[in-house]
Amino acid sequence: FTLGMEDHLLEIFGGHDTKEVITKSLATAEDFSWSSGALEELNRIPGFVRAKVKRNTEKYARTQNISEVTVETMFAAKEAAQL
Repeated sequence: FTLGMEDHLLEIFGGHDTKEVITKSLATAEDFSWSSGALEELNRIPGFVRAKVKRNTEKYARTQNISEVTVETMFAAKEAAQL
């Protein structure tokens, strides 16, 4: 059972992967720094999908050789995931 917004977020970010989040490290603190704005934006995302958003954003940043994640990086990662 999910609500409409959850369905939308699951479609965008690929669904629940709680087991993967628990068993895998998202990224080490040395891999990326997050701007304060990006952290605020990340904390606005519902908890059930937050780790997935963080991981997708960091994956995108890694492919683009970005060392500091900003709000702009988050939105670029979201757009790239929709293609």
